[in-house]
Amino acid sequence: MVKFTIYQSKGMKIMVVKDKKIEKVYSSYVSEYHLEIMLLPYISKKIDNEENITIITEIDLESTLNVVIERINLDKDKKEKIKKIGWNIQNIENIIPNTNVILIGSKKFINEKVFEL
Repeated sequence: MVKFTIYQSKGMKIMVVKDKKIEKVYSSYVSEYHLEIMLLPYISKKIDNEENITIITEIDLESTLNVVIERINLDKDKKEKIKKIGWNIQNIENIIPNTNVILIGSKKFINEKVFEL
């Protein structure tokens, strides 16, 4: 089973799909910084629970993530784990079962990636 979190940037939607059923939907218009701040508690919890996380993005978010990571109050080890997830991956390859997948991008990008999964 793969869990999906779908996030559409700029006029955004977050959709959590588990067992092919929609669990959560969120829509908003925000910046990349706001997106990262919103996702950090979710990602931090998944790291604490030692769950796999994959982030597939249409745009490279590493530069904005580095700014956010410098300014948040987390221990150094947790910050490194968050950075290692990869915030600029555009290809879906070798997704491990039971992985939390976060898709970030336009509606077209998200639809294409969901089809690939």
